[in-house]
Amino acid sequence: MNKKIIALGTAVVIGGSAFFGVMNTSWAQKLPQQFKQSFHKPAVIAAEETVKEETFRNVKVSERFVQYTVSGKARVHEGTYNYAVKQADVVVAEGFGTASMGAPDWGTFTQEVSIPASKLSGDQPLMFELYEIDMESGEAVNKVVYELK
Repeated sequence: MNKKIIALGTAVVIGGSAFFGVMNTSWAQKLPQQFKQSFHKPAVIAAEETVKEETFRNVKVSERFVQYTVSGKARVHEGTYNYAVKQADVVVAEGFGTASMGAPDWGTFTQEVSIPASKLSGDQPLMFELYEIDMESGEAVNKVVYELK
């Protein structure tokens, strides 16, 4: 009786192993086909083209920007400074920022400047101007100019 049970158990184990082996092989062969079917070749989108698909909607390619980070120390009234980026005397970006401390102390500053690529022309250098605005006259004072490369 023990031999019959052992033989039956062995047959079940061998049969089960063969069944699972066939199932695993079958599943492994179908898996790449399923992945191939579920992934589509990516579409190439022209610049500024609006795409309307089932998965993505209203996708737009925005304009390119050239970005600079300018940092340093400043001793300016109330910690406020102005900046302008010029190319051949044409202002392509401007704004203002604040330093961590105002005069007479030195404060640190970091200024992010983003310039639309469409505003840039040729191979003329970009000049970054830092300055203060005089409260009485409204004129730019204490101006320093750096070349952006």
